[in-house]
Amino acid sequence: MTIDAEELLVGDIITFELGKTVPADCVLISASDLSCNEGLLTGEPEAIKKHQVTEQNYNQNPCPFIFKSTLVETGTGRAVVAVVGTRT
Repeated sequence: MTIDAEELLVGDIITFELGKTVPADCVLISASDLSCNEGLLTGEPEAIKKHQVTEQNYNQNPCPFIFKSTLVETGTGRAVVAVVGTRT
């Protein structure tokens, strides 16, 4: 189901894909070759690889956090919404 980003609530599960902008701060729960450009927030020009945390990669310190307004440059993912509104 598609809803307006303003209607998202903490705990909602969202999906995103190549070329889409992330609508809220999220924690990744699954991904396939996902990288996001956080340049609008950090000024860094390079996309950052994103990975969900699993028992197998826990010690490698994966980056499961995806922030509002980041652009999905490769892959797809699913995430749980962690922050909405003015606190993003």
